[in-house]
Amino acid sequence: MVNKPKKQIIGRHEYIDFPDFNFFNIKAKIDSGAYHGSINSSDKKEEIINGENFLSFILLEEKSKEYTGERVFVKEFKKVKIFSSNNTSEVRYVIPVKFRLGDQTFVSEFSLSSRGDRKVPILLGRENIRGHFIIDVSKTFILGKKRI
Repeated sequence: MVNKPKKQIIGRHEYIDFPDFNFFNIKAKIDSGAYHGSINSSDKKEEIINGENFLSFILLEEKSKEYTGERVFVKEFKKVKIFSSNNTSEVRYVIPVKFRLGDQTFVSEFSLSSRGDRKVPILLGRENIRGHFIIDVSKTFILGKKRI
């Protein structure tokens, strides 16, 4: 008999790190109803650099305290039709992203969206946490902030 790793309990909001983007302790909402996670971003555009296709974007919004205004470049991306809970859809860029939640690090897909009207800049969907976590919706920030 093989022992399965114990799933960690997380709250409905947690702090998340994106080490490849040098972003740490960003507030994230856990949303088991959403398939993909979503990252607040702006000024998304495809660019040809040295003959190769890249997607560039700026993370977060200017009003966010973590905002740097630095442009991020990724080579791996795709366009996906994303459906929202209000029965509308839009085409968004989706990228694989390394993220850390608690003491665990994963690579998972996130869509790039304009979440400026939302209180929390990051949304973690069910595909980001499947098999690793159980959500206790009565709690927030169970894992706490990490020291960098």
